[in-house]
Amino acid sequence: MSSWQNKIAVIVINWNGYDDTVACIKSLFAQSHDNFQIFLVDNGSNEDAGKLKDTFENEKRIKLHMLPKNIGFTPATNLVLTDLLATNFEYVAMINNDTVCEPNCLEEMLQGMQKLNCDMISSKMIQFNHSHKMDNAGHFMLNTAEILPIGYNDSIAQYNEVKNNIGPCAGGALYRVKLFKEVGLFDTFFNTGYEDAEFGLRACLLGFKSYYWPKAIIHHKGGASLKKVRNLQYITKIQQDIFYTYLKLMPTYVVIFNLPFIIAKYIVVLLMDLLMLRFSYFKMTTTAIYKTLFTDKHKWKQARQNFKNQQNYKYLKMVPTTFFLWFDLKRFFKLIFKRKTNFA
Repeated sequence: MSSWQNKIAVIVINWNGYDDTVACIKSLFAQSHDNFQIFLVDNGSNEDAGKLKDTFENEKRIKLHMLPKNIGFTPATNLVLTDLLATNFEYVAMINNDTVCEPNCLEEMLQGMQKLNCDMISSKMIQFNHSHKMDNAGHFMLNTAEILPIGYNDSIAQYNEVKNNIGPCAGGALYRVKLFKEVGLFDTFFNTGYEDAEFGLRACLLGFKSYYWPKAIIHHKGGASLKKVRNLQYITKIQQDIFYTYLKLMPTYVVIFNLPFIIAKYIVVLLMDLLMLRFSYFKMTTTAIYKTLFTDKHKWKQARQNFKNQQNYKYLKMVPTTFFLWFDLKRFFKLIFKRKTNFA
């Protein structure tokens, strides 16, 4: 067997998360499929970069990249992907540094991809601190533009079957390297968050297949790095990302058809924010809308034109959407009666 056959490049990005990263790497070293190379990127940590280098610089299974400053998840991942495109790696796994993989995780993701003959595999991501609850089974899309995690907070017992989706969460996923050659890298409009959602939708619209494979299990601590930057500015940017992705990728007739629902939804959202005195959220939504319509307009228009030149939407049927009303009513119920503030 060639040393390249079934060899997996594993990308792990660290930012001030030494303990989590060490636990993640330890779980990767324990994998039943041991034909892999870890590309570990320290994204300009100011707390533990030295410790990370001391721990892993002599480990043959790890190629360490030490960046002088935090450039964000998307650019850091693209740096590694660019290098991989010039190699013979056929597969690339993206694993969040705040995860712990079951010992057969890589093997199962690889088997799932080969059995289903697909291009993207979503693992069964389970909440680390609530082992009976799902974190993510890939992505789905609302007709009002949002791309969201499948199964968040549901019982893990509900997710034991293989299902197609519109791309995985890049915190626990396997991709074919050729996908990035044909679809492109992660869009640099994004910095940290939502780049995987846009990429999955883009790939599906170009005819590539994505599935959830429940035998590949990863325990996710839940955005340990993101909690350090998860402020109003970050949430505003995610809302911009949602609008940008929809306007970049969806055909005109779909945008026009769903526009009344989108407008109605955000009118209600803004009114509820005012009635509930959630002025910071009101500002977040209005700022995101303003920036999409004005500041970011040239960016999504150019990205839209570039994407239209790639395809003719014949694979649109591979991207089913969920009508927003019932889903958002459930979110509203949680917000009002359970006092939960979940941006997902």
